[in-house]
Amino acid sequence: MSFFSKFCLLAILSCGLISCGGTNEPPTCNGQPVPIFDKIQGFEQHTFEVTGQNGKEFVSVPTLALDIELYQSGCTNLEQEYRFLLHGTLPTNTTPKECAITIAQIFYNMSQLDPKLAQYAEWAKAVGQSAENFQYNETILLDGSNIQAKILKQQQTKSTILTVVFMS
Repeated sequence: MSFFSKFCLLAILSCGLISCGGTNEPPTCNGQPVPIFDKIQGFEQHTFEVTGQNGKEFVSVPTLALDIELYQSGCTNLEQEYRFLLHGTLPTNTTPKECAITIAQIFYNMSQLDPKLAQYAEWAKAVGQSAENFQYNETILLDGSNIQAKILKQQQTKSTILTVVFMS
């Protein structure tokens, strides 16, 4: 199994996306999103809510100077949207490549905080390897995979929100 096949499987199974049954009938989702950041030391103000097959999770990570909102949705077409609220700003002219590298660094740093988050090192590697291909709000195929991704940057007065969306 290739790295990205494992990556996709890991993303779907380990990160709590919804698994779906498959026949010639319309897909029936088996399960609901599950929290990823629950009970991880250093992750504060954790909340998680489920509405049907959609999940929304929030957590503050003071050691990384950011807050994370994670949206999980889908059944046959799975999607995870990570919104990283940085406690500080990036220059307004920050390129998509620089934002992708920052997102990759965030995923890597998260992977180092708790063994339950180790899979984020793979996400970091995948985003980092595709950094040159990103343009704001344009979907790309991550290098060597069947996973699509897009990034966005939203500048605020005292913070920046970096968003990465993964779709399978």
